[in-house]
Amino acid sequence: MAWHGPLANRNFRLFWFSLVLSNTGVWLQIVAQGWLMLELTDSAGFLGLMGFCRAVPLLALSPLAGVVVDRLELRRLLYVTQAIALLLAALLGTLTVVGAVRPWHILVITALDAANLAFDQPGRHTLVPSLVGEERLVSALSLNAAAFHGSAIGGPSLAGVLIHLIGISGCFLLNAASYLVFIVALAMLVVPPRRRQTAARSMRGELGAGVRHIFRQPMVVPLLTCSAALNTFGRAYQLLMPVFARDILRVGAQGLGFLMAAPGLGTVLAATLLSGSVGGKRRGPMVVGSMALFGGLVILFAGSRHLSFSLLALVGIGTLYNTFGSVTNALLQTSVSSEYRGRVLSFYTMSQMGLYQLGGLAIGLLADLIGAPVAVALGGASILVVLGGLMPQARRLWKVP
Repeated sequence: MAWHGPLANRNFRLFWFSLVLSNTGVWLQIVAQGWLMLELTDSAGFLGLMGFCRAVPLLALSPLAGVVVDRLELRRLLYVTQAIALLLAALLGTLTVVGAVRPWHILVITALDAANLAFDQPGRHTLVPSLVGEERLVSALSLNAAAFHGSAIGGPSLAGVLIHLIGISGCFLLNAASYLVFIVALAMLVVPPRRRQTAARSMRGELGAGVRHIFRQPMVVPLLTCSAALNTFGRAYQLLMPVFARDILRVGAQGLGFLMAAPGLGTVLAATLLSGSVGGKRRGPMVVGSMALFGGLVILFAGSRHLSFSLLALVGIGTLYNTFGSVTNALLQTSVSSEYRGRVLSFYTMSQMGLYQLGGLAIGLLADLIGAPVAVALGGASILVVLGGLMPQARRLWKVP
């Protein structure tokens, strides 16, 4: 079979397919964990609290993680992070099997998993240029995002079925097993050596150098600001999806799987577009335009009371999110020196993962007061307000080729 684009590279192909399988397992756990928490607590606020437990470790540890990523050999770091993720998924599955799981167990395991993710996420992003080179970076990062979000096509739908067939615990244990695949694939990669920071400076000194480097690059701060705004205000719909499935659209656990899968289909569509000629065109307008359209579609999804329209809106949301994230990630990586990539991408992880969870807590608590649809719509509107307030930065981004 003839492979094209980044997948023509044997190393990236091996990395990517193992990531797809592992991330399918992650989506099994995401859906099952949200459903389990809703069953145990019957509270949208607790779903938001899960987001808070993810946010705190990500925000606290991501700057330190960036220094670690720039110091260590990436494959060894990923061995450790994948093994920890495996053990945490197995623990949650075991607690559920024996009937001992409580809401606080879910919250603690969620926090530990997020602490691990603070190191894993920038490590995986930093590894990609070593596999494909900068000329194919946008396409590779889009495929990388599709490996996670695109796995939502099969993972959540499968979770909706498996919850009925093998129970919530089975989803957790299958996720634990899926991490083994990625660990084996890592062992098979041939990764060229990269230029790394020495340990001559203290961790604090290296972190300070990374922050100074960020502010010396004219594009980095606007990109991180846009990412922070979109992820803080616009992605709470994911955390509240169990509420939309059960209480708004009334489609149950299986319907929840379809709702969670729809954005994944959109990310695959975006990956297809970005792997072609579209990926090399006017990256600045792609960032600004996808951010504005994303906010608008979130508002439309929040107002929908029909499953078919909700699914269409979510496909569009997924397409725009992958477009925004992939182009932003590529611009960040090509705007900074290679020895600082881990630290810069750790701040991107904070905006992408940590602030998303923190915003989810606020909107989850707000949903308990005014309802999930209104809370999510306010989040989408906030993106548009912030983008308007960032007009000088948006104009600067618009001019980026």
